[in-house]
Amino acid sequence: MAAYLVCLLDISPWTSVIMFSIVAFSTDFGSPAMWAFNQDIAGKHVGSVLGWGNMWGNLGAAVAPSLMIAVITVNTANGEEHHWNMAFVTCAIAFFIAGVASLFVDSSRKLVVDDEDVMLESA
Repeated sequence: MAAYLVCLLDISPWTSVIMFSIVAFSTDFGSPAMWAFNQDIAGKHVGSVLGWGNMWGNLGAAVAPSLMIAVITVNTANGEEHHWNMAFVTCAIAFFIAGVASLFVDSSRKLVVDDEDVMLESA
């Protein structure tokens, strides 16, 4: 999130490349935790859960370019000189919302309770 906000400053193209690299690294850095979370909550249904999440990620990736074009177009129509700034703010807000939402994730709650697990706990 902070790397996107740094892009709001009047920085060189190389600094922008470094900031985008930090965003890519930071995003991918959380992937192992996401995989572990899905394995914790899904048990033997982990493939279905990861497939479900992957579908939503792909839909988001399909919508994001159109959303960014709309954000940039609206700000260009308003006569703003730095029309990319709102695109960076939009991405930073998305990362902020994802970060806040992750605070409510509880990997101890299972998605599916199997009959076999219930039988083992009652024994």
